[in-house]
Amino acid sequence: MRTYNRVLAAVIGLVLLAAGVLVAIEIAIAFLGNDPWILPYREWYRDARSDPWTSGAARGLCLTVALVGLALVLSQLIRHRPRTLPLRSTDVATYSVRRRSLEHSVQRTIEHVDGIRDAKVRFDRGAVRVRARSHRQHAGDLEPLVETAVRARLDHLEIDPTPAVRVMLSTRQRRS
Repeated sequence: MRTYNRVLAAVIGLVLLAAGVLVAIEIAIAFLGNDPWILPYREWYRDARSDPWTSGAARGLCLTVALVGLALVLSQLIRHRPRTLPLRSTDVATYSVRRRSLEHSVQRTIEHVDGIRDAKVRFDRGAVRVRARSHRQHAGDLEPLVETAVRARLDHLEIDPTPAVRVMLSTRQRRS
């Protein structure tokens, strides 16, 4: 989502820059006593003075501006996954670890559990979500082992607060 915000900010910035440059050029042209170059501001001014606020064009413009503003505000209210997670510390200084590094570390820990083929780890708000796949047909005992391994890794790293662990384990399907 951060990439989305950066792209959106760049696009809005470029549009505003282009509009500002265009208005500055139109002002310079008007100062020289020439007719408008691109923006028909004289017609817009005349229409704005003669059309009532209840006209369809005025309502449409107001509705469009309101919807664009609402969309921008709502896009900024979406919560993001944290980039870093705080660590417990006895010092005055605070320490943190990058979320992606932590996900990879926990993933490697899970993949060392006997019977696990591969795993994917996601840190969300207050929880670690683990999707692990086993090469065994029946892996009923693996889920607690994976959860224990994840909890041990998190305790070793001293994540503050310790997140909940949710494990989803899938097994190899028997071919018939």
